[in-house]
Amino acid sequence: MSGATAPIPPTIGPVAPIVPSGSTQLRRLAPSIVAVWTIGTAIFWGCVTLTFGLFTLASALSGNIPIAMLLTLAMAASALLGGFLSWWLPRARYRYWGYQLSPDGLVLQHGVLWRTHSVIPYVRIQHVDVGQGPVERRFGLSRLQVHTAAATTDSTIPGIRADEAESLRRALLARVGDDDAV
Repeated sequence: MSGATAPIPPTIGPVAPIVPSGSTQLRRLAPSIVAVWTIGTAIFWGCVTLTFGLFTLASALSGNIPIAMLLTLAMAASALLGGFLSWWLPRARYRYWGYQLSPDGLVLQHGVLWRTHSVIPYVRIQHVDVGQGPVERRFGLSRLQVHTAAATTDSTIPGIRADEAESLRRALLARVGDDDAV
């Protein structure tokens, strides 16, 4: 199910327990995911800015000064936009990310511009993976990947503390086992 949804209430704390059945309160991601996303966004925009810089240098060395000046402006704009987005976007993503175990399934809500609210029924879950990249590992975070029968409905919950990710994985697998019709 997709569509516009209300933002996650600001009263949700980063260490709230898994919500009991019937509750509508969503859990927040670990706050340190903002740093991980900031690093990723900054690296992306740094590469974009560096690419403009290399084209600027090549244009200047080939004697095409008007193009080099235009590329210098593009490089400056890229650096400014990248700096702003590296600061703003991770915080906005964090604000609108939430999840919970409900009686019907795993509830996910996320999105800054396009908001998504989805429920993955427990009977559709086939397996659950916990993974970490090098930056996530440095911040003590993991991501939980939920695999379903249809690959298009697979979902990932980023930014969960490593110890919580494993307990959430076990809780999901326990519910999958309880609801399994096969």
